[in-house]
Amino acid sequence: MVRTLPLSLSAEPTSSAWGGPRSRWASSSVVAHNQTLTLLSASLGVPRPTGRSVSSRLCLEETERFLSASALKSLPNVSAARVAQLWVYPVKSMRGERLSTALVRAEGLEGDRRLMVASAGGQLLTQREAPLLATLSARSEAGGIVVISAPTKAETLTLRLQRQGELREASLWNQKVKLVDLGEQAAQWVTRALGGAGSLLPLFGLPSHRILHAPRPTGRPGGLADLAPIHLVCEASLADLNVRRAAARLPPVPMDRFRPNIVVAGCAPYEEDSWTHISIGGASFVKMSRCPRCTVPDVDQVSGKVDAADRGPMRSLRGYRAFAGEGVVFGIYLTPTRLGSVSEGDRVRLA
Repeated sequence: MVRTLPLSLSAEPTSSAWGGPRSRWASSSVVAHNQTLTLLSASLGVPRPTGRSVSSRLCLEETERFLSASALKSLPNVSAARVAQLWVYPVKSMRGERLSTALVRAEGLEGDRRLMVASAGGQLLTQREAPLLATLSARSEAGGIVVISAPTKAETLTLRLQRQGELREASLWNQKVKLVDLGEQAAQWVTRALGGAGSLLPLFGLPSHRILHAPRPTGRPGGLADLAPIHLVCEASLADLNVRRAAARLPPVPMDRFRPNIVVAGCAPYEEDSWTHISIGGASFVKMSRCPRCTVPDVDQVSGKVDAADRGPMRSLRGYRAFAGEGVVFGIYLTPTRLGSVSEGDRVRLA
């Protein structure tokens, strides 16, 4: 039986809907809205009514009706949530690598955030301080090898991860960890790729950055991740954000702005907030908290450019996802309670 939402779409264009600079924006905004609402409909497993909104003013009104609690409550077990994407980030703050299957370890998905870039003094460097880290790509290969590439450099950097080597004390959010320094070649390469990030050391032929590796458990619950081993976001949550941005005359943002490990389809927007215990494939997880966001979502993950303060997704989220004692939240943090493998397409089972 096909389930439909009790909605009626208005299709009355305003007099200025299709002419002039403002209406050209309205046209593109409406197109983005309709594409996003179609994604929401598919994610929820609920056909959207026929017809299309033709004025930007109607976009948010339609979406709010579509996502209303009363409408969703009339659709128990709307759709089976499933894993749509799996991502690891071999080097913290660098571009991620999509996987079809991943092993869940105590400190996160295998291969996720086992390396980090630090200052010469051992202080963690992230996209907050060096947004150009977003332009560097890292991928894992067999035999404990990580290959890093940069759009501005023809040569790649090949790192052979080693369990033994010079240990360097590094500072990660005011916590000290002992990591293996991967050497001068790696340090010089990443320093040149990032332009020295304002340090005077390159002027003297010295690298301003180091690449450090965690060859064994770090002693931190999340390894080299910020607060927790795994970050999960529902596709529909991003779709809802982008509908709101379209209504505010702002462009959509992709999922990579939020750097999740697990992207889930088939759930309602922000449904992940309510989850406490879930199982995926052969692994189980407990929710630690909703994910408080820093400024990294305002960094374009292709160009490394930072959005203007009034145009980035963080500005949008502050308008409706800010909570006392939590800050601005989007997605959830998970800790493994049973280790195993997870794969794209796996069902997400709620405990």
